[in-house]
Amino acid sequence: MAEIKGDVVRDKKQLKEADNLASESGAHYHSAQETITSVLIVDKQAQSYDAIIKVLKPLGYQIKCVDSREELFNKLKRIQLCTVVLTESFVLNAAKKNTKSFFQKKINELVGEIKSAFPTVNIIFAANQNDKALTVDALNAGVDDCLIRDNESHRFSSQLTESLNKIRQRKVFLSRRRVSLDSLNQMPVERRASTKTKPQNESLYWLDAIPGCAMIVTPELKMLGVNTRCEKLLGYLPNELNGYSLTKLLPQKLFAELTARVNSSTNFPRDIQGNTVTELVAIKADGVGIPVRCLIKKVELEEKARYILNIEDISQSMSTKADQVYLDNWQQLVGDYSRKLITLPVNQFQGVVERLLVDGAKLIACQRVTLYQINEKRDRAQLIFEWTENNSQSLKTYSERIDFSLKMLEVNQLLEGKKQILFPMDNVEKTQLDLCLGLSEHLAQVNSYSSYLIPMLNQEEVFAWIGFDFQYPSRCWQQGEIDRLDNLADLINRALLRKKYEELRRLTHIKLIETHGRLSKQACLDGLTKLANRRYFDRILEAEIRRATRDKSCLSVLFCDVDYFKNYNDHYGHIAGDICLKTISRNFEESFKRAGDFVARYGGEEFAVILPGLDCQNAFNAADNMRKRLSDLSIPHENSPLKKITISVGLTCMKAPTVDQQELILRRADKALYRAKEKGRNRVFVYDRLRASK
Repeated sequence: MAEIKGDVVRDKKQLKEADNLASESGAHYHSAQETITSVLIVDKQAQSYDAIIKVLKPLGYQIKCVDSREELFNKLKRIQLCTVVLTESFVLNAAKKNTKSFFQKKINELVGEIKSAFPTVNIIFAANQNDKALTVDALNAGVDDCLIRDNESHRFSSQLTESLNKIRQRKVFLSRRRVSLDSLNQMPVERRASTKTKPQNESLYWLDAIPGCAMIVTPELKMLGVNTRCEKLLGYLPNELNGYSLTKLLPQKLFAELTARVNSSTNFPRDIQGNTVTELVAIKADGVGIPVRCLIKKVELEEKARYILNIEDISQSMSTKADQVYLDNWQQLVGDYSRKLITLPVNQFQGVVERLLVDGAKLIACQRVTLYQINEKRDRAQLIFEWTENNSQSLKTYSERIDFSLKMLEVNQLLEGKKQILFPMDNVEKTQLDLCLGLSEHLAQVNSYSSYLIPMLNQEEVFAWIGFDFQYPSRCWQQGEIDRLDNLADLINRALLRKKYEELRRLTHIKLIETHGRLSKQACLDGLTKLANRRYFDRILEAEIRRATRDKSCLSVLFCDVDYFKNYNDHYGHIAGDICLKTISRNFEESFKRAGDFVARYGGEEFAVILPGLDCQNAFNAADNMRKRLSDLSIPHENSPLKKITISVGLTCMKAPTVDQQELILRRADKALYRAKEKGRNRVFVYDRLRASK
């Protein structure tokens, strides 16, 4: 087709006529839908865009992440029609020097190479901060749009969607439809007459009475009529859409999906009235795509099957939806680890806390997370855990141990329990040589530009701190990120304190045994089962009650009795009975492995268990697990209704009990055990909630 010069025609009727004329003359061009739905994001941190892909993929966008120039050009050779998102971090990494001149040179080089090799490609530049100089350099280099790479993925998703729509409107839709008014006037009269809009079918006058935006279509998705509100939403003139296929409004992939939903009666979401519901991206008359929710209702018109499509613009709710997805992911992370840390054995604490730190850092998109622990003399801190993205420089090389001094300003503030946001690279440059900050000097050696340090407290004394770092100069902390990390740090603080207390309990038990070493083993241990005896149980119970009072924590106690054990002795003999009691004792030890758990033989076939720190629900779960383990051993017992050894358990739980309530705790546990036997044995009965489990 010959090149046409002149003014750009913006009238919709003229645009339609120009399209038809171009089509008749054999011209071929790609639709706005095809041009925009493919997006390539170029960044070394491809994994940080997972949340963005999840938000935009349902809207019909095909998003790929690449981390090198070679991979980018290989993709573009296969997908020549797409939008490329160049990130600031990628350009700076390619420039290898973080200076304005090198950035300007590299952005010009990258954009020039892409534009010369692939002229149809659109380019968006994503800056890490609102830097006007970088934006101007990028625009001068020839990019189509610029946006800010916000740390909140849902915000960046909204910005990217808006930018894609701007490009579609400005560069794709209008640029491919430029014809002159003179050329349009030269069209044959009969050709011009054929471009007039088709009149509204008089039998469909009721469409305007339908609330909201509505249209009626055939099973092949041909539009028979569109009401005024829908035409206004999509930017078309009255009756302009009549007679056209919905391919005019939808990308090919979404058109196929909608066709499947219209012609299927099952397997798709429906509203309370049974109408099919779906979410799509509709292309307006100016080429801008908007997310919409579409309700599909089948009707009969003139004895023919027709479908009414109610369309709702949901672009305003997309940001809220993405916000909720991000918060749900964070709450799920914290909730999952909270449940794990409640009953976790002390020997597994370190690994779980480390995984929690790494998962939290990845969700916030940090490049480093560290955990330092302060020694008992409080004169140094030791690096006990570090995770870095892409195996970058480790603090172990420079700062595995930090020695304190009186002049360390940042260390002193941290030891006072104050949270700190540091800018190590800037702080070190601006600080006088005779002034020691204490932490910035260490963090600057691994190119940490921004660090958030959170102290771990034990009764207002700092015993450790967690550090989260950003490695890029343009990355700064947002208040939402700080609040979430504070929440995460509080969970870790409580977990580390629990580990500390349980280790202390273990040492206390060892010390207690050593202190009474001069007494015979019978003074503390049961001779048959080698468990603690009743006297030792009473002493430990008193100590745990005092600790629960001081810590204002929960204390749970179990009384357990082997079912029909007298009948077992009468049938199998006392020697077999002793062997059975030893087996039951081993089951208790394997079921209660936490450092603070304490098991004793209370007398005869009765056992007692102390579970510090567990509330009623978690203590119930632990007791029921022990009961099931014993039942699964299937120790034969002919004189029992179940024909095997089982056990009944009474449970009581109190929060922050006092020493004078020790007898009350024992009475409650004993009453709960009595009710468990009364209800039929082989169950756990909770005194506090009157709850039993078979």
